Amino acid sequence: MLELQVRSDILTGGSHFYLVGAALALRRYRQNEDELQVDTYLYFEQEGKKHQFITKNHCNIKKNISLKKKIVIEETEEFDFPEETRENQIVYYKPSSHRAVTARELSASEIRNWYGNDFHTGENAKILGNEYFAFLREESDNDYMVLLSTAQLSVVHRPDFLRLFNINFYEKRNHELFESVFKEGDSIELIGMYLGIRRISDIYATENFSYFIKEGKKYEYHCLEKFDEVKGPQITNTRFYREISLREVTEFTVISDKEYQLVDYYIPVKDEPLVLKKQSKIDYDRYVPFAENKVSVVGTPYFSIILDNKEDADSRDYAVILVDHCRKTRFKKFESRLQ
Repeated sequence: MLELQVRSDILTGGSHFYLVGAALALRRYRQNEDELQVDTYLYFEQEGKKHQFITKNHCNIKKNISLKKKIVIEETEEFDFPEETRENQIVYYKPSSHRAVTARELSASEIRNWYGNDFHTGENAKILGNEYFAFLREESDNDYMVLLSTAQLSVVHRPDFLRLFNINFYEKRNHELFESVFKEGDSIELIGMYLGIRRISDIYATENFSYFIKEGKKYEYHCLEKFDEVKGPQITNTRFYREISLREVTEFTVISDKEYQLVDYYIPVKDEPLVLKKQSKIDYDRYVPFAENKVSVVGTPYFSIILDNKEDADSRDYAVILVDHCRKTRFKKFESRLQ
């Protein structure tokens, strides 16, 4: 059933606008492998005003039907961006040039060249769009979701995508907490850590948590990474998303092992304070392939924290688990240590 939240005449034939960027989000439902959530986000400017065109389509791919559809076309003060989670896969796009484009009725050849045979329209249907996206409008007000012409867009990483909107990708990262907790010479008590792997459509996501205590306060370190291709059992290709956080907590939390395809739990070999110190190249080189003079690494024999990396800004605040200094344990034993 179509839920059209806001109707707009912005995308009428002859209207001019600047496309700023676009994103496509895909989510699979664990409870029903046949169901997908496909969302598109288009951001554009018109006459100095910001507009966003968001479509959300929950569908059953086996039955080839849409279960619920929502379309939002609105003027906005601030753009809404898709939220990255463990369960979804997001691709970010930017236009090939920042120039005004015109929404108009597309010809049959343009539809075929840019979008293939994806549109199956009735006699009352009208397709508006341009070289970046197309929008199906029917007289019955049954507006269909947008289709991106990916041949006219370039794929970018999330940091580069957000910079299109003058958003500092690192503002949300709590650098002050990192730098105050991971100070050279301070001691921490490592409680445990785990590494989980989950499959999302045609990609893999890895997730690791580290739990430790410093000066009587409990901390959780979390890192989520996504990779765009997997060959066999190993993750061998490009990382395109990384989310990092460090937070102080009152009680440790751990996600059930049922959330992952594969998960390993680790505890330290010795329950003793660990002194944070500058890591030498030999300590982290197997795990972090960067020149020693390009990074600032602080850590222990159990894990290293890269506080600054001049070659790869996305690696800032990245913790590397050195599992060879831990012993593997079972979920129940691991969970009991956190209580």
